[in-house]
Amino acid sequence: MVSRWRGITATAASTTSFDGDGKVRTLIGASTARLEALAIQADGRIVAAGYSWNGTNNDIALARYNVNGSLDTTFDTDGKLTTPIGTGSDIANSVVIQADGKIVVGGYSLIGAYNVFALVRYNVDGSLDTSFDGDGIVTTSIGTSALIRGLALQSDQKIVAAGNSWGRASTVSHWRDTTSMDLLIIRLTVTVRSRLKLAARMKHMVSPFSWTGKLSPPAVP
Repeated sequence: MVSRWRGITATAASTTSFDGDGKVRTLIGASTARLEALAIQADGRIVAAGYSWNGTNNDIALARYNVNGSLDTTFDTDGKLTTPIGTGSDIANSVVIQADGKIVVGGYSLIGAYNVFALVRYNVDGSLDTSFDGDGIVTTSIGTSALIRGLALQSDQKIVAAGNSWGRASTVSHWRDTTSMDLLIIRLTVTVRSRLKLAARMKHMVSPFSWTGKLSPPAVP
């Protein structure tokens, strides 16, 4: 659900100029859909990113709304889309808008037994940007399992992706690590030419820390 509020005060009320009651719900995919991140374009249109259930697993889901809360039909003809990447679930956790209006979504994709960093770039009309790694999609395997938590754009429009990687995960579905977790940062050029070069040259792992001292590991179900 997307809501818009009037003013920034403790008593702020939702504005009725946004879809009539200040909030909008959008069905994407076969049933359940979840919103994880928002970005506002320079023209005020709202880009919402997350994931939706396709009947078997989750796909990355994206919707764009006009200023008044209606779906923007110039975006993939109906204002919403889904993008499958791997054979398992694909999740979007973050979204940024480039200066040229292109939309970059970051998250993770289940490929084989483990999750990998996943980046998708879309043109202004919602189509995949094939100038980005040839198909608009980049996946990067780092450690046993990895996921993007956030994205940022530099002034030169290079993409910075930050998240976590696990050297030894208990199970992928639990997202737990009883040994260590690494802080992970990757920087990508505007046009990614090679996934192998990306993995070999552009990843930077900060030394893993152990769950000691004041930090306690999350419980493994």
